[in-house]
Amino acid sequence: MSIQKEVAPLKQYWIPANALSVAQIEALSAQRKAKAERYLFEKDRLLCLAAGVLIDRGLQEYGLREADVRFACTVHGKPYLPEYPQIHFSVSHAGTMAVAVFSGHEIGCDVEPLLAVDADIAACFTPEEQAALRRSDDPNRDFTRLWVCKESFLKALGTGLEQPMNTFCVRLDAHSAVLEQTISPKAWKLTEYQQGDYYFAVCEEYAEGRNQS
Repeated sequence: MSIQKEVAPLKQYWIPANALSVAQIEALSAQRKAKAERYLFEKDRLLCLAAGVLIDRGLQEYGLREADVRFACTVHGKPYLPEYPQIHFSVSHAGTMAVAVFSGHEIGCDVEPLLAVDADIAACFTPEEQAALRRSDDPNRDFTRLWVCKESFLKALGTGLEQPMNTFCVRLDAHSAVLEQTISPKAWKLTEYQQGDYYFAVCEEYAEGRNQS
């Protein structure tokens, strides 16, 4: 299976971890291969390699390769390219699927298979989100949508789960998600995708500098 790509408004890639070719893996850096080898389970090793393959594919759009660039991480663990600050990217993997996004602005993404509602996690959502789940005609779907949207925003911010999930709100309708937040002065846009049984959200900084509402 080939890597699939969505060009606008950002560069988006996804690939099943079991669809990697030998050539794709061999093209990766020694560091990525060593990182994969540290995982205990084969499925996790493949997901790590798949993330590397997607990073490599995205960097090729800029005339770069994963094996030739230096990666660093912020204090909260967000990866970035010190020599190429104009390139922003985010990767995520779950189940058997890996995804990556690239942009000229801050960006975050998250992917999950359809999840069952986890009451402990839902209790960490805002009261509005909890009420929306109680009203939902498909709570598992909407719980999954909320989770990937909220995770993508936290990854875009670079804070991860150190930022409590009840400090910002995602409002869902049938076809879109809207972020309401006062944490960041930047403006952000949420975009949702579905690939088979996987739900995928991207949170990207707005160039206009106004909060989405």
